[in-house]
Amino acid sequence: MGRAWLRKEYGEQADAFASTVSTEEPLLSGLDDAIANMKAIDVLIRSAGTGGWQAF
Repeated sequence: MGRAWLRKEYGEQADAFASTVSTEEPLLSGLDDAIANMKAIDVLIRSAGTGGWQAF
């Protein structure tokens, strides 16, 4: 499978951001989505460190 899917995904994200910047349209996902993603990543890291479930 390789990493072609990874390049495609990041390429699509970069294209969406560039389009937003050039057209001044709002992003499809906002600050609330970014904060929720960071919280989820923090929980995953804690879970990996303890080997158990962690509260969100």
